[in-house]
Amino acid sequence: MWRNISDNSSTSNKFSFKGTKTNALSIRPNTDFDETHFRCAVTGENGDVIYSVSVKVTQKVKARIILDLRTGGLPDDTITIKFDKYTPDGIYNGRYTHETINSNEKPLYVYYDTVQGKYVITVSKPQCVTRVYEVNVVKKDVNLVVKITVPYDVNMDGVINVVDATLVQKYIVGFEEFDDYTFKIADTNGDGTISVVDATNIQKKIVNLFVKEKVYGTI
Repeated sequence: MWRNISDNSSTSNKFSFKGTKTNALSIRPNTDFDETHFRCAVTGENGDVIYSVSVKVTQKVKARIILDLRTGGLPDDTITIKFDKYTPDGIYNGRYTHETINSNEKPLYVYYDTVQGKYVITVSKPQCVTRVYEVNVVKKDVNLVVKITVPYDVNMDGVINVVDATLVQKYIVGFEEFDDYTFKIADTNGDGTISVVDATNIQKKIVNLFVKEKVYGTI
């Protein structure tokens, strides 16, 4: 008899064997589970337990991580995506690296087949600020919008203008809140704080871009 310790369900099979003949018994649980324990008891005809053992069964779950890539920077630059894989118990299980190119004109959808566990996803691109995501795969597909951009582009719209400088000024006086990634974009001098210096640097960047456009006809 096999007994599912988690839900107290059981499965019984009768068979006989002679000599050294091996009998294989496959058990398919009748309930959905991620991880559970089973106890197997081998009994004789009179019901006496001859042998028993308990086993832990972990079900492999296949799902996809779907990345909606929206990146700044140059359209021909390579986007590097690194997946650090961990088991559900937190044990490191290796890294997978993928490279792709996106024209920046529209989002790029990338699909990765995965199994159950935690994934630390690092997305990088030349000129852009690297971004790290953490996702947990259980049973269903995980959809993730990935946005990375260049420094100074605080609102991540692909354009550096007065709006970005204004957002920094609002943050300084407490009218805006930044997440960790936006903070890195707005911290233009990399000193770990956001101040009027960063707002000024963005304004200087805007002027520099304007001059280049007027002189060279391109940014």
